[in-house]
Amino acid sequence: MTRTGPSPRRVRLPGWARTVRMRLALTYSATLFGVTALILAGVYLALSSTVVAAPWTPSPSSGSRRSPTAASPTSRASSSRPPTSTPCSTP
Repeated sequence: MTRTGPSPRRVRLPGWARTVRMRLALTYSATLFGVTALILAGVYLALSSTVVAAPWTPSPSSGSRRSPTAASPTSRASSSRPPTSTPCSTP
């Protein structure tokens, strides 16, 4: 059986879209997008299988009820140091 009538028209791309440079750029972009999507999916699956999704409830032993004025060991150590002076450039 043969076709009768006009042949289906193809959509012609503009000249700039038919260049090798544009085809390479689009191929590179699509490849980069695909690789990034695979990496993100892998990270998501790895985290979803290892992290437990439970609500956080503070316990009294975790130290969450410490008063804001209580000094931590690191802040006491840093406050006992003398202040550093900057060298003066004027004679």
